[in-house]
Amino acid sequence: MVTEKSYKTVKAEFFERNLIDNDGSYHTFHKDLIGLLEEFGFSAKRKMFKSWKEVKTPAIVKINPRKGNYWHWVVLIERNGKKIMFDPNPKAPIGITSFRGKKGSGQYLLIEKC
Repeated sequence: MVTEKSYKTVKAEFFERNLIDNDGSYHTFHKDLIGLLEEFGFSAKRKMFKSWKEVKTPAIVKINPRKGNYWHWVVLIERNGKKIMFDPNPKAPIGITSFRGKKGSGQYLLIEKC
């Protein structure tokens, strides 16, 4: 989505960098995503936020932190002046526009094409 590359291409890069376990679990930190984005010709800057209104797009946002240093990543873009969230979870609806229950953790990656 953000890199304009296919899901298959991006997932292969995750495997290449050992960021996916055998059970399919992803284990990434900001620095891992920044490295992946650079591989595909993008840069990313860490930004802080307190509300979803402050998040500039396109972005990868850390949400729903849990004990044990776990969280979930989502992509946030803007179309026609409206922010839309894309969750990589296959069970998630496509194009989420209500962020209720999505607890942002205070940091996101603002993405730019190099």
